[in-house]
Amino acid sequence: MLVYPESKIYVLCPGNNRSETAERCHQLASQLLRLNLDTYMIYLPSVEDFNAENPVDAAYTKYNIPYDSGVEDDPQNILIVPEVAATYLYLTKETRRILWWVDVNAFLRDIAIKAADLMENILAEPMPRFFSFNRFDSDVEHWAQSEYARQFLKVNGVPEEKIYSVGDHLTQNFFDAAQNAKFTGKRNIVAYKKTGGKDFTDVVKDLSEIEWLPVEDARPEIVQKLFNRAKVYVDFGELSSREQLMREAALSNCVIITGKRGAAANDVDINIPAEFKFEETIDSALDVAAKIQDVIKNFKTELAKQQDFRDKILRERNDLFSELQTALKIAPAEKFSAGIIYGMSDIGRAIAEILFQQDGEILPKFVIDDTANLSGEDVSHEQNRHYLNLADNHRLQIISGEVAKFLYNEGRIQKFIVPTDEAAHIDIVKNAINPAEGDIIALKFEGGVDGQN
Repeated sequence: MLVYPESKIYVLCPGNNRSETAERCHQLASQLLRLNLDTYMIYLPSVEDFNAENPVDAAYTKYNIPYDSGVEDDPQNILIVPEVAATYLYLTKETRRILWWVDVNAFLRDIAIKAADLMENILAEPMPRFFSFNRFDSDVEHWAQSEYARQFLKVNGVPEEKIYSVGDHLTQNFFDAAQNAKFTGKRNIVAYKKTGGKDFTDVVKDLSEIEWLPVEDARPEIVQKLFNRAKVYVDFGELSSREQLMREAALSNCVIITGKRGAAANDVDINIPAEFKFEETIDSALDVAAKIQDVIKNFKTELAKQQDFRDKILRERNDLFSELQTALKIAPAEKFSAGIIYGMSDIGRAIAEILFQQDGEILPKFVIDDTANLSGEDVSHEQNRHYLNLADNHRLQIISGEVAKFLYNEGRIQKFIVPTDEAAHIDIVKNAINPAEGDIIALKFEGGVDGQN
C-alpha cells in the first residue's frame, strides 16, 4: 500500500489495556514512526473505566506515540486494524484499510461468539457487520504475523498481491535476558502452558518423573524467572500465531517441544528440527516423554539444535522494520534520528539549531535530560509528552535517559550527540545506554561545531 507525502497512518489499539495485542500495536506504531511516517494510535474503549483523556496504559508511555480521538477520513490515509477489532474496519469510507492478522483462531472464536449471541436475540438489535472474504471487502489489504495466518488468507481466496508478512517482536526485557542468560540457574524442570481440562500435555506429564511447572502468572518477571530455571518448554496448544510465550521460552534457553497443529505445522513460524514436533496421539505420548528425558540428560547438545529458532527471534525487530518497508513501499530514511545529551543547556540548544540549519544527515528529534526544567516558557506539553520549542517552529521531545535507551533499542534514535569531547562525559553515555560503536557523536562546541568524532 503506497504512502503519500500527506498520508496519516492510524493504528487501532485497546485503550487503558495491558495485553499482547496492545503491546504489538505499540510495537507496530513505533516502527512506523521509525520510518518517519505520520503515525497515530486510535485507542478503543476496552475496559469499563476507559479514560478518553488519557487512554495510554502506563506500560506503553515509553513508546512515545501520539494518539488521536478519531480517523481523518481521507483516501490518502491508512487505517491498520488488528483482526480482533475487525468490525472497526467500517468506521471510515474513504480511508484505505489494512487488517493485521496476529491471531487467526481468536478472530474465528470472536465471530462464533458474536454469531451465537445474535441468534439468541436476533430481533433485539441491528445485525452487526462482520468482516468477510467477499467482494465487498476486496479493497482491504492483509498483513500476516505468521506463515499460518498467510496460509489462512490464501485458503480464503485473498490474492497473493494483497498479503504481506508483517510480524512482531518480543519486549526488550526478554532481549536483555537473552544476552545475559546463564546456564547455572537451569534445573530439571519442564515449563508448560496450562489449559483447561485433561489434554495431551497432561498425558505426557503423567508419564514423566520430571518436575513440571505451569505458566500461571502472566507477569513478565514471573514468567522470565520460570523460564530461566526450566530446561524444557512444552506447548501442545492450538498455536494460532507465532506464540509469544514460546519465543520467550526459547530466548531464555529452554528447549522447545510442540505438536504439529496451527503454526507448528510449518517450518517457517517455528523452525525447530522435526524431532521436537509430535503428533498428539496416545502412541506418541511415550515418545514425547522419552524426548524430554533425552533433553534433560543432554541439555546443551539438544539446545544447540534449536539455535536457528533463537537467531530468528533475535532478528524480529529488524525484520518488522524491513517488512514494513516492503509492505508500504518505502525506501530507508536518508537521515539519522538523533538525541542530544544535556540538550536543555544553552550549548545543547545551540547544537540543535545548527543541525537544523545545516539540514545534513543528522536530524535532531530528542533532548535527553533527566533534570530538565519542564516549566520553562519554551517548553510545551502534549498528551503527557514534553517538547523544547526552538526557532523556526522546530521542536525536540524531552525524554529521560531510560526512555532514550528504550527508543535506541527500538531504532527510533540512531545517534547520540554529546556536546563535549571529554572522555568522562562520553563514558557516562556508554554506560547508561550502551550504544554501538559509532553511534556517539562528540562535538566540541566553542561558538560553533568544530569537529565530529
